[in-house]
Amino acid sequence: MHHHRILFDKYHPGYFGKVGMRYFHKLRNKFYCPIVNIDKL
Repeated sequence: MHHHRILFDKYHPGYFGKVGMRYFHKLRNKFYCPIVNIDKL
């Protein structure tokens, strides 16, 4: 995920610093929740 943040920050400088954190955590929840549920099962 970090490599995506670096590439994304290249084309969208300052995005993660301001508003991006909220959407960044939302995206993490979307991607990680199913994986965590599968691991628990």
